[in-house]
Amino acid sequence: MIQRNCLNPEEYDRTWPQQKLKAIGVKHKLELLDYFESLAEAVQNGVSCYHETEFHWNDKGNEAVADTIVKHLRDNNPGKTLSNE
Repeated sequence: MIQRNCLNPEEYDRTWPQQKLKAIGVKHKLELLDYFESLAEAVQNGVSCYHETEFHWNDKGNEAVADTIVKHLRDNNPGKTLSNE
């Protein structure tokens, strides 16, 4: 996708959108759940989280983000059970 859109892969930063969202969250005192780190960790562990031809998450990427959301909900809602548990 980067090459298809005539972008330089060396200049593309996948973290840029998340950095901008974090800055907006800080400015407006909003909590932001950062899922990028869980995706990066999964990729470092050999899990392919993105479709081969684009930057959208595949099933494994969706699973990594879902795990992050569930962990966040559990950590911030002690004593409560999630509806699927």
